[in-house]
Amino acid sequence: RRKPGSFWAYFTCCFLASMAAAFTSILLWSSMAWGGKCLDFVKDKGQYAAWCFALAFMLLSTLYLLDFFMPPHLSGRYCLLYPGDRGLGRVLLGIAVAAALVGTFFKARDYPFIPLLVNTFLGPAVVLLGSLVSSATQNVSHLAEAVTGASFQQQVHYLKAHNIKEKDQYNFYFAASVAFLLTGVCCLSVWVPWATFKHLRPIHVENDGLDDQDIQYILWMAPLVVGISNGVFASIVFLRVYLSQSYSGTHVLKNEIVMRGDVNIMNQELRARRQSLRTEAVAITLKSSSASQTDIADMHEAKDDDSHVGIQHVFFTRRLLWAVKLVGCILLIKLGTMYVTMQLIAANSSLALMAQSFLLAFFIFFVTFAFLSFRRVWKSISVSMRSSPLVRKAIEASESNLFR
Repeated sequence: RRKPGSFWAYFTCCFLASMAAAFTSILLWSSMAWGGKCLDFVKDKGQYAAWCFALAFMLLSTLYLLDFFMPPHLSGRYCLLYPGDRGLGRVLLGIAVAAALVGTFFKARDYPFIPLLVNTFLGPAVVLLGSLVSSATQNVSHLAEAVTGASFQQQVHYLKAHNIKEKDQYNFYFAASVAFLLTGVCCLSVWVPWATFKHLRPIHVENDGLDDQDIQYILWMAPLVVGISNGVFASIVFLRVYLSQSYSGTHVLKNEIVMRGDVNIMNQELRARRQSLRTEAVAITLKSSSASQTDIADMHEAKDDDSHVGIQHVFFTRRLLWAVKLVGCILLIKLGTMYVTMQLIAANSSLALMAQSFLLAFFIFFVTFAFLSFRRVWKSISVSMRSSPLVRKAIEASESNLFR
């Protein structure tokens, strides 16, 4: 692609996806519309949940045995049954996913909040799928394999393609964060007047061992939960937008091309950009309170372009790692605190279980989104984890004769 995707095009697609998931959740699982009737319907079909899960498991197992997800006979290709597969494997995968979702809805007899949770997370799931499609259309890895040692014109071609990819990703994530935020605002703007001027009315839901009052409150506050959830989605996606410059600075090959480019051919703007990147990386890292004495000593000893590239890569990688670990730890602490609190205060409450489930789903969404949008950071995390003594001992134990 010669141009990055438009912000407004991405915003329209993400906004429609998030609004569809949000207002479907409100219409089907809220007392503002048909929440009571829909909940009664899925509760009455609870006996079919096992059949749906069995169908999904059978299809996924079959696809796995047929090497559908990562076919070894098709290097670099994914989700294909055979070389000429134009949709059979994906159709089977879609049926398996649909069966799993329907089976999850039919578990409403035991977990009355499950339909609301699944429906709410369909929006961000579609956005994550869209991010994968956007990344696939802007794939420049085939250029990176031959750019090292190539002519300057070829290196400039790679830089242009990579910059288009980065701009495209920035537009997509920024549009997705704005779309989620506006969706949350719309949900709250619909629910607040209704909740203010309309009293809570009993919902006619059969009481099968669950607290009927909890079910009434789940249906009543469903739009509020959807609005807050979309606000959380917006904040998580905006983290990628906020750290986009730092993530761009972790691309070693791009930085090496910029630093080592032919000065006689480069224009004045590119030379100024190279100097600013070098000065900024060194200055910020030296002032950073998290920089160790070893890092500072290494920076003072750096005198060529290669050392400056290493400084910039290390600094931005540590900054991204710090941000990802901080947000992940905050979500884990909130999840643990909520779990302990609800177990002590309301151990058998459906509302308590709903709060715990939503926090766990937020954490899973954050980890999945971080893995898809900060892939170079995850490589650094995996390398650091493998070098730790605890992980090395675990690997040695797994490879010992006892486990064999």
